[in-house]
Amino acid sequence: MSTGTRRITLVPIKRTDVFQTAVERIGQMIVENNMQPGERLPSEREIAESLGISRTTVRQALKVLESMGKVETRVGSGTYVANPARAESDPRLLVEHLTVDKTFMEKLIEARVGIERMVFESAFKALDDRALEELQQLLDENAREILAEEDEDGALDLSFEAKVAEIGGNEFIIGLQKQIHQTWIKAWRKYGYVPEKKAVLHEEHLKILDALKRRNRQETVDLIEQHVSKNVE
Repeated sequence: MSTGTRRITLVPIKRTDVFQTAVERIGQMIVENNMQPGERLPSEREIAESLGISRTTVRQALKVLESMGKVETRVGSGTYVANPARAESDPRLLVEHLTVDKTFMEKLIEARVGIERMVFESAFKALDDRALEELQQLLDENAREILAEEDEDGALDLSFEAKVAEIGGNEFIIGLQKQIHQTWIKAWRKYGYVPEKKAVLHEEHLKILDALKRRNRQETVDLIEQHVSKNVE
């Protein structure tokens, strides 16, 4: 059967954790339909219409799946099931075996944006006053450390994002985040500098926490995307 004419049925999403569910459903679609490496997925528009979500959410979910080695995007062609043999079992190994240049860092940023968005989306359902207080205490401690010393390695401190993942409590998401965080730290150090001054990143964390306190989901995910998406020179 031609992959161009194959029809795949998806069920609309009704759960509140839309982004996380989108990643799960698209992954299930690949498995349940026995899609083979090199087979093209439905378009972003078709997936969005079938699941009843925005194309932006679909695009972010596909980015996460791509960072996991499940799919690959071909510019101007579409998204395809990836060949498992080509996927690294541990993304941290990429730092050791590939040249860490501007292109590498831009791809790493793109992958981390998708994973951190998933982390913060997932955390909303577990967010309560106690969790918010723990996040506030963490940022207060970080602020004291910033005042106490000038070591710019602090700009690679990812404790805030890791704490949010812990609050969400999804061990699979936590595992993905740990891998991308370790890759992030190793890659920036190998690249030769940190992405931003720690004081600037701290101010961005405070804005994200404020959005969390106001339970503004969209503002929160927009801010975390801006926080991660740094220019690479």
